Amino acid sequence: MGRPRLHDERTERDLLAAAEALLAEGGVEALSVRRLAEAASTTPRAIYSVFGGMDGLLRALFREAFRALSATLDALPLTADPQADLVAAGVSGFRNWALTHPDLFRLAFEDRAAPVQRADSEAGLEAFARLLARVRRCIDAGVLPPGSDVDVSLAFHAMCEGLASLEARGRFPPLAGYDPEALWESALGAVVAGYRRRSSGAI
Repeated sequence: MGRPRLHDERTERDLLAAAEALLAEGGVEALSVRRLAEAASTTPRAIYSVFGGMDGLLRALFREAFRALSATLDALPLTADPQADLVAAGVSGFRNWALTHPDLFRLAFEDRAAPVQRADSEAGLEAFARLLARVRRCIDAGVLPPGSDVDVSLAFHAMCEGLASLEARGRFPPLAGYDPEALWESALGAVVAGYRRRSSGAI
């Protein structure tokens, strides 16, 4: 019989959770093998066994960011209104994910600290596929022009990423009664409406 594994998927989950907490405390600079081992109540050996070192850990956090985003999008219901469902993917999906996991958002889209390899980027492509699917539902329903799926998805994602970055940095106007969620809905709705007007030939 082979030797039993000392470190399993639970160890990996515990280490990733501890690493995300350290990111929240001090960014990527706060991550070290020693500090992570202490935070997760384990040993440095466990980190090397599971991730192969800090580069592997950062890559795993990058993948975890997009897995969490995919899970958030998968939890959103589909209704008879594909346009509303698309906007919801940004407001209730991307925004809620960015607010819930602000440090993973920064790692995935801003810090670029993870030594990402092609295989790691597949997690991001899987999350993007969720957005593509909702855009294609709009195309099938005649809401958006045929063949616009990639263009609309990229523009929609760019708006989500930009809004999330602004909100994370506290750059929305600090006005009484100002509703960031309403801004998200308005901005993303405008993206869809813009492509919809193009499909109808309107200026």
